[in-house]
Amino acid sequence: MNSLDYFSQLEGDSVGADEYEGISALFQPTNLEMTIKAPNLDEIKVDPAELCGPVRISMKHDTNANAFCLYALRQPTDGRLLDERCEAFGDSCVIVLDSPEFLRRVAKEANARGLFCEAGLVQYYDYQKHQGKLGPFFKVNHFAYQQEFRILARSGSSEALTMRIGDLRDITSEVLPMKELDDRVDFSWKSAREAGYA
Repeated sequence: MNSLDYFSQLEGDSVGADEYEGISALFQPTNLEMTIKAPNLDEIKVDPAELCGPVRISMKHDTNANAFCLYALRQPTDGRLLDERCEAFGDSCVIVLDSPEFLRRVAKEANARGLFCEAGLVQYYDYQKHQGKLGPFFKVNHFAYQQEFRILARSGSSEALTMRIGDLRDITSEVLPMKELDDRVDFSWKSAREAGYA
């Protein structure tokens, strides 16, 4: 699990690199009054008209968080299961068939190591319009096609983190080629209704 800071500094990776990753708060210049005070300096009042763009604030407790990112099928679809841009992550995937058990195993390992761990769906926002708090479960809306579900662990360090949760074959599918996913997995509205999920 790499830190959000790692992803914010990553270059040359069209799907993983995100310079906005780990932003704790975002303020649009038109809605901002800012005064800077520092020892041995005169107070500086910033004129919003002089700002080049939104003001980003990133806190270490957000940028140091380690993330494990998954694609979340949020609802049935009669179209493609994954946006074709997701194929840039790799040519294969595994489906977690028992999400509660998967998360229980992650939590067990985190607790055993004294790590604070949380999980949830990522919310997507418009960088040019958002005003206010953000955090590690927010991403810029041009990544919305990734439909991300994120597991965060806070170790207090920005170093990569490995969590060993054991053999997952009892709660996951076999490894599936991404190009065959739509032919091999049926998550249509019709099938969801028949199974009682829609």
